[in-house]
Amino acid sequence: MTQGEDSDGRREIGHINEGRKAEEDAALQARLSKLSNALAEHRNPDESETMTTPVLSGQSLGAANLGLRVLVEFISAISVGALIGWQIDAWVHTAPIFLIAFLFLGLAAGMLNIYRTALGPKKPGR
Repeated sequence: MTQGEDSDGRREIGHINEGRKAEEDAALQARLSKLSNALAEHRNPDESETMTTPVLSGQSLGAANLGLRVLVEFISAISVGALIGWQIDAWVHTAPIFLIAFLFLGLAAGMLNIYRTALGPKKPGR
């Protein structure tokens, strides 16, 4: 065989492979469209309406907002108390006495914030 014949033989194999790929692609597309049609037939028309995102009322969003605010205030009160106690211990060179004391003061301040939030806003005239 000459070099030209080898290249021609390779070209023929390349065309055969391309033909197989095209046939496989067409078969896959046919299977995909068949599956899509079968799914569309079995799909319940009411199902698409029930699968929507639930609508949140203003009251539920307000409760989530309040809960998040209380959580942030509680954690920040404890964190600030702990940081103040830690810094005082660093300045005075003591054991973590002030850290523990201010940690408890931060905890108390956080609980007081939760209590005030639970009571609600103050009414005018009182």
